[in-house]
Amino acid sequence: MLIARPHGKSNLQRCWRKKLPYMGVPRWVSAGRRAKSIDALGEDRMPNAKLHIISYNSSMTPVVQFVTDILSLGTVASDILIIFLLAIILTPLSERGWGRKVAAFFGKHAIVFSFLIATGSVIGSLFYSEFAHFAPCELCWIERGFIYTEAVILGVAIAMEKRGHTTAAAVGEFSRKTCLVLSGIDFPVSAYHTYLQLGGGAIVPCSATGPSCQFVYFIQYGYVTIPSMALTAATLVLLFMLFKQPLVKK
Repeated sequence: MLIARPHGKSNLQRCWRKKLPYMGVPRWVSAGRRAKSIDALGEDRMPNAKLHIISYNSSMTPVVQFVTDILSLGTVASDILIIFLLAIILTPLSERGWGRKVAAFFGKHAIVFSFLIATGSVIGSLFYSEFAHFAPCELCWIERGFIYTEAVILGVAIAMEKRGHTTAAAVGEFSRKTCLVLSGIDFPVSAYHTYLQLGGGAIVPCSATGPSCQFVYFIQYGYVTIPSMALTAATLVLLFMLFKQPLVKK
């Protein structure tokens, strides 16, 4: 059933509302500009689910929509980069020819690239919660805790290296090891959160007091949501740190 609700002079936003049969939790997904069909969520995964198409104000103002489009496009590009980097790591390419040069390049600049990813994630998360007023769920806070910590540690490492501090190399190695651990934990958390928002069943019940972990504010390109952005960020940091050579003690 299509319901029209006026929203000032702007165009009506559409979203999908699915009532999950196993939890009875309303599921909202703002269609944005690219989720044009229910196939983006895979209706066949929930054959007993009731589907309603309604208009919904999810605070997707033109500014929020524009930022979401940019971040979603960046996420898709980053996912392509991840596949490329995985091909280098998991094959002998990292030991010969151009593959070796690519591995050396990302290893040399791993701290800087990881800091940019972490800082961008911090800014993006704050934009959605403070400007767009998308309330973070319990899993969102856990993911934030990992990436925020990484941003601080990496920022300190870069600052010490720029100043030529005598312990800069040791701090860089500490950053590498710490980010490997943090991203290694953040990866399954973000992957599980993404799985939930793309229609998966909950393994661990979400908090009953805050927003549902299955609450979807938008979906772009058929799979890009806020948790999938976090998953991409965690994967990139993890790969960059794998490329970085460990400090050899003399």
